[in-house]
Formats: sequence, structure tokens, C-alpha cells
Amino acid sequence: VEMDSYNSYLIENEFSRIEPPQTLHNMVTSNPWNFRDSNWSSDFEVNANQAVEFYDLYGKYHPEFAKEFDAVIAINTHVFEKVLEFTGPITIEQVEGVPVEFTSENAALELEKWVEHDALDHGADFMTRKDIMKDLMKEMIQEVKSAPVKKQLNLGESLSDLMDSKDVLIHSYDHNVQTLLEENDWAGKVDTIHSNDY
Repeated sequence: VEMDSYNSYLIENEFSRIEPPQTLHNMVTSNPWNFRDSNWSSDFEVNANQAVEFYDLYGKYHPEFAKEFDAVIAINTHVFEKVLEFTGPITIEQVEGVPVEFTSENAALELEKWVEHDALDHGADFMTRKDIMKDLMKEMIQEVKSAPVKKQLNLGESLSDLMDSKDVLIHSYDHNVQTLLEENDWAGKVDTIHSNDY
């Protein structure tokens, strides 16, 4: 498993004009359609495939980024906060040696504050202001890996609950895995039979 983090603007700045679906075009004024807006559909499978299509297009011009994907996983800030409950506070030193502390209580707001304001105030540019996410992700993964097995199992149970609540969505390119995800309602697919969705 490879783990890395990149600013979505790295990808979209490379594209020529790509027209969005008409439904999306009616809702937003930004043009052309970009990677960061690939999650426009209420069906996660559609979003996952669109994100991979954008990424593959970038990989054609930048072979070092070309990848074969086994799955696409989406998480939200609840997952971020839950992992920080597990690890405890994490401090990341950023540009000009500025320390930024993330806790389960402040993580989402602190990250937004840094990316949208503080990073630029301390000399980061538009493309590097999100580099803190890469450092934070690596530190969180290291904390999880070094934790006792019993504690890791507890985190696994919490992540299972987050999948049930759709704070984590997964689309797999392995048919058997995707079938399992759909059977457990973890794939973020729209219920076309309307037995569970309104």
C-alpha cells in the first residue's frame, strides 16, 4: 500500500477545458470541470470513477503519477477526528518553524484555518499551503502502526461504525470486494429500488 498526499490543484491546473455534466453545470459557475469537483454525483461509484478518470488523464502526461487503482476511498472530517481520538494530539512544525497542534476537538477547524489563512501569512504559496496534510497524514499513520494490537482493533471497530454511518465510502475494482461492500451498504451506491433511500 502506497500512501501520499497531493494538492488537488496539482492535477486540475494541467487540464484543458473539460465540460461538466449539464446537471453540475447548472449548479456551479466554475469552468472547466476539475478534479476537485469530480464528486458531484449522489452515487459514490460515479464519483470514484470520475476521479480516477481525471487522475489517469494527468498520469498520461506525468508517467511518475500513473497508477493502477484497486479502490477509491472517501473519508470526511469525522474520520479525521476519530483517528485523532485514537492517537491523541499531534503537533506538526510548518513553514518558519510554526507549530500547529491538531486534536480531535479542533482538527477540522485548525486545518482549514492553516490552509486558508495562516500558511499564506507565513510564506507558503497557493500550491504548498496544503503540504501540512501530507506531514499530518504520515504522523497519524505512524502513530496507528506503533500502537498495541488491542488498541488497533478498537480503532478498527470505530472505523467499521464510520462505514455504517457513511463517513467512509469505498468503491473497489475487485468484483468480489465490491459485491461485499454493496451488500453491507458501504459502497455509497444510490438505492435504485428505493427500499432504503428517500
